[in-house]
Amino acid sequence: MKKAFLVVLILLSILNFAYSDAGAWKDRTGGLSDKEFYSLARDKGHIYVGTSSGLYRQAQGDSEWKRIFMCRGQNKGVNHIFVTDNNKIYIATSDGLFGSFDFGKTWKKLFRGIGPENFTTYVILEKENDEIIFLGTLKGLYRTKDGGGTWEKPLGVLGDSAVRSIAKINDVLIVICDNELYKIQSDFKSYNKVFDGESLKGFNQDDTYNTDPDAGPIFKLNNVTIGGKNIYLSTNRGIFTSSDLGLTWSKFNDSGLLTRQVNYAVTMQGISGDILAATKEGVFVYKDDLWNKIYSGMESQDVRWILAKDPEKILALCKNRIYSMHLDSINIGKGSVTPKDILASFKNEPNINETLGMAIEYAEVYPEKIEEWRRGAKFRALLPKVSLGIDNSWSDTYEIYTSLSSQYWIYGPKDRSEGWDL
Repeated sequence: MKKAFLVVLILLSILNFAYSDAGAWKDRTGGLSDKEFYSLARDKGHIYVGTSSGLYRQAQGDSEWKRIFMCRGQNKGVNHIFVTDNNKIYIATSDGLFGSFDFGKTWKKLFRGIGPENFTTYVILEKENDEIIFLGTLKGLYRTKDGGGTWEKPLGVLGDSAVRSIAKINDVLIVICDNELYKIQSDFKSYNKVFDGESLKGFNQDDTYNTDPDAGPIFKLNNVTIGGKNIYLSTNRGIFTSSDLGLTWSKFNDSGLLTRQVNYAVTMQGISGDILAATKEGVFVYKDDLWNKIYSGMESQDVRWILAKDPEKILALCKNRIYSMHLDSINIGKGSVTPKDILASFKNEPNINETLGMAIEYAEVYPEKIEEWRRGAKFRALLPKVSLGIDNSWSDTYEIYTSLSSQYWIYGPKDRSEGWDL
């Protein structure tokens, strides 16, 4: 019976693992020893990781990382990476913007600022014309129309405050600047604020938003991404979406999320309705109105960045780890595991009473044995345990006196004690 019970427990554990850990992450960090990873990108055949010391590249199907750019000087770190379809690489670093037009063999500095301007944070290119570059810095948003020869920036807050994230939808830029979200038109002059901390007042936020330890006391905008016609704004209060270029916003369903601290959210290309979220508690996939965590194989849970452009593989970046997973490993799209499927798989399992009986048999705590223990307790109460102790000790006392002229000693008195206890 013990063996049968153990088999049942093992089968239940395996079944639960199968649904909780529908996919398995593969650690691809091997060979990267930098203390901190900042950015992540990919092209058709390579993965790029920006770290505190430089830019690394790994070929698809390979396990070796090759450093193709090394940060120099006091300010180090590759904060964002943009790779074009024709193998041009742009990196926003803590010491300006660099570009490579020969697949990483040589590099050219395209932007050099003064003070905080030199600390670049984000870079994207115009899809139809890679001479047009949009660049975020700690001191405003910049644009070049000639590949970095000349730069311009808007007036006001967008030209004077820290830029955290940039996204483009149609001819409109969506920019996180000074912890507020702005929409700037194609003329690069007129812009307006579309979301900030005050926008939360439009949502019926309960008290958990103020007490969530992961969220913290200050509302923070982390990243902005585009999926189809929708804008996805990742914050420390969850995800907010807009389908009309920021005119109206809705709070995205957070059922199943273990934290509202969302660092990055992205739609999975070619798979309608499915969204991936990089959070402080790991990676979650949104399917059928519920977030599900992808557990297996990921030791580091604070995920900073996630990519899902490849229809076969997703990438997740943590502080000092990088993971990959095939999309078909997490049972998305058709054939996804539903709550009904999980319940149906338990139809032949023992019910709660049967399981309780197995546990009693395994522990050998059946009613007859309990009754035997009770009879033994009554018998011990009638015949209590008795102990007898006898104490018989004595001691002698000596006192010794000395001086310059004489010495003597005194013996006694003798001390003796006797006693007993029950």
